[in-house]
Amino acid sequence: MTRRMWWALGGSLGSIAGITLGASLGGARGTIAALTILALFFTVGGLLWGAGELRSEHRRLAWEMRGLEIILRSQVPDDEKRGLMDQVRTMESTMHDVSYLRELIRLYILEQAMGSLKAPLLLTLLGVVLGSGASVWSLWL
Repeated sequence: MTRRMWWALGGSLGSIAGITLGASLGGARGTIAALTILALFFTVGGLLWGAGELRSEHRRLAWEMRGLEIILRSQVPDDEKRGLMDQVRTMESTMHDVSYLRELIRLYILEQAMGSLKAPLLLTLLGVVLGSGASVWSLWL
């Protein structure tokens, strides 16, 4: 299991325990508070997981494209370059496309997304945390 899977499993088990504890301690209020906190953890976890996947894919693709560029500029004979390039990354493009065109376009899209999603992601996280905190707090007012 990956680290993220363990994190999700631990969060789920902790949330189930929190709901049970909330039900036994505070009745309906405790259950609603526990469910709100559970929703907070799943939302924040999903946002952070998505951002991590985006960053991970961008790094991997950038590294592979850099490796292909090094191979193309090397002094290796052309017949050996294709084998080396396939070891770095198998081409997704068909024979009707330019070599590695899809991969390059994907890399540029990921770069654009990473640059423009940082502030909205942080604002969303802040809003979810503050909204969940206010919701739980309002149960006892």
